[in-house]
Amino acid sequence: PDSIHQRLTPVPDLIRIPFPRAGQCLRMASFDHVFHSSNDPVLKFGFTIGQLDKALGLDGPEHPLNTKGNTRLADCSPIVQSHGGYRSAPEYFDYWKGEVEGPEAAKFTVIEKAR
Repeated sequence: PDSIHQRLTPVPDLIRIPFPRAGQCLRMASFDHVFHSSNDPVLKFGFTIGQLDKALGLDGPEHPLNTKGNTRLADCSPIVQSHGGYRSAPEYFDYWKGEVEGPEAAKFTVIEKAR
């Protein structure tokens, strides 16, 4: 495969990143990315009832300031309204494109709806 698009399925034709950018991909892989959305009904109700705890993907970690320095937390609530909503949010793929092309994301990011 010659692009991330071909490796990640199902990914809409929102991004095509040439893959001979090993340096950027290695840099990106050195971070733990946590994406969460408080609008996810599966995590809000189903997970909470079944696990008697909150899911990481709902509000992020309980103590975000205590996460490792290589952890990136992205609140996707403005763009994700359903459990699988990441796949249909162009802004989510824009975030990843920015991670590959640089500069790296801040530790805390709110991914806003494109205007």
